[in-house]
Amino acid sequence: RKLDRTLYLLVKDSKGEWGLPAGDVTGEEVLSEAARRNLKEICGSKMNVWMVGNGPVGHRKTADHTAFYIKGHILAGQAKTNDKHAADFKWATREEVEGTVSAEYWQSVKDMLST
Repeated sequence: RKLDRTLYLLVKDSKGEWGLPAGDVTGEEVLSEAARRNLKEICGSKMNVWMVGNGPVGHRKTADHTAFYIKGHILAGQAKTNDKHAADFKWATREEVEGTVSAEYWQSVKDMLST
């Protein structure tokens, strides 16, 4: 599926809203450790993931919190969500991300995604 394009992993939460995988940082975790743990909790353990760096590629601020995003590459495997963390997932091009997420969400993440 569109192997000549960068694809982004989107997950649907329990409210039916789509977005990039996200979660909390706990204890003494650094962002890349938290990103790897949260991705495993949301999408299962059947993916071999390489986190490109330790620093965020961007952030999204809401009234409740600030989310920092780490760039990662799925080297092998596939996501398998569970109802506890995500209702569904899909791989999407940048244009498909824009058409899937809310307008407000898109405005806060669009600059992080490759053109």
